[in-house]
Amino acid sequence: MPPAGPNPRLPMLLGLIAMEAMQVSADAFKVTLFDLQSKKRSRAPVAMARQIAMYLAHVVGGLSTAEVSQAFERNKSTVTHACHIVEDRRDSPFFDREIARLETALIRRLDQSRASVLMQGGFASARLRLRRNLEKKGA
Repeated sequence: MPPAGPNPRLPMLLGLIAMEAMQVSADAFKVTLFDLQSKKRSRAPVAMARQIAMYLAHVVGGLSTAEVSQAFERNKSTVTHACHIVEDRRDSPFFDREIARLETALIRRLDQSRASVLMQGGFASARLRLRRNLEKKGA
């Protein structure tokens, strides 16, 4: 039996989830990964892309806000603020559809990278939550 302790693959998986969320958001907003990872305060499109990437990593990727803050090298309160901003903007039907599209894209990317297998079904629960949310909205 292996020794108890932290899973050595966990940091790699957290990084994979965060990187995939960044890539989905960067592609959607036509910004670079370098822009998203920059420590500088950014112009509005980059800031929104980063906020959405954080939201996707948290909601779809199943990362805690602390894990997202570590992966994005931001303060935990920044991650919480980003998630609140995205949730508030989902009241707009257009914005909600775009976020749902990005959620689906991230799920596909994570499935393709086989991270869902390594996380022992962690993405299956996110997929189920997404399906339920879409059913509630009549999609």
